[in-house]
Amino acid sequence: VIINIIPDASHFGFFYFTPLYRLYPFFVQNLETGAGRIEELSISWTDKDLNQVIENGSAALNIEIDSNIKNSIVKDSFGNVGILQSLLLRLVEDEANISETSRYKHFITNPGWYINAAKSYANQLDGLYQQFVQTLSKGIRQRKRSTGIYALAMQAIVEADDAQLMNGYSRGDIFNKTNAIEPRILRGNLKTVLQKIAT
Repeated sequence: VIINIIPDASHFGFFYFTPLYRLYPFFVQNLETGAGRIEELSISWTDKDLNQVIENGSAALNIEIDSNIKNSIVKDSFGNVGILQSLLLRLVEDEANISETSRYKHFITNPGWYINAAKSYANQLDGLYQQFVQTLSKGIRQRKRSTGIYALAMQAIVEADDAQLMNGYSRGDIFNKTNAIEPRILRGNLKTVLQKIAT
């Protein structure tokens, strides 16, 4: 099996890994038949993995980030390398004003810079969540005999524990939970609803 991953085109040195939240689900190609299929793969990043991303990027840019700031970035990333990279990009480029490798090592030690970077990232997410709420509310129908698929999908997601959400909550798990409540919910319909919610 070959996993086809489109590399991130960013010029910034921290992007050693393509942000996985953009690639989920992965497109996997079967070598024997050449037929394409989509397969969900659960990928989790440990704190050690995330620290390694920081170390690799820091070495490439010839910078050193204070250990307390690194710990905060890893903690605030919730095991997601895409969040980690977004926070690092804001910290290094926007706050420390470093966008390329320097001949001399730069030290990033100002905790206020990280606070500003985190606030910037949170503000950017606000618009995304507002769009999400609008999309979700448009999808909810007011028919007498509707399955309530949007509401039940959201209920399944909201009721999931942090570990499930951080390690990847599969469409199959969401289907099992929603279908147990409303047997008329079909896998194909749930897939469509989840794609609409995600865009």
